[in-house]
Amino acid sequence: MQNDDMFRLWPVQPPQAIRWLVEHGILGTTPESRLKPWFLMPLSEVARTKDQWPSSYPLHDLMIVARRFDCDALACVDLASTNRERIVQIDGWVDDGIAVTGEYETAWDWLCDAVRDIEQYLSHQ
Repeated sequence: MQNDDMFRLWPVQPPQAIRWLVEHGILGTTPESRLKPWFLMPLSEVARTKDQWPSSYPLHDLMIVARRFDCDALACVDLASTNRERIVQIDGWVDDGIAVTGEYETAWDWLCDAVRDIEQYLSHQ
């Protein structure tokens, strides 16, 4: 499926940087992504945190766009923000539902930490 077609089916368009990373083959749709340990969520798993963890809403209204396969870290678009490029990183499945572990004004800012995650992942191999 073409990237344009794939994103057309998403409930909310992901940030431009996420689309660019997918278009250029950097962020893949499987755990074997070039941005490993991060990968783009398959459409069937794209969800709002308020649906997955109702106790997190209305404090957080996020759409999950990427996941780190070696832990419970999720990268989400902040739907409550007027800046749809804003990414909030969370850990899911904690006692209170979710825990915010990072906030980024743009997906490019999140990418900087994602690259550091590659280094951390490789050092534990």
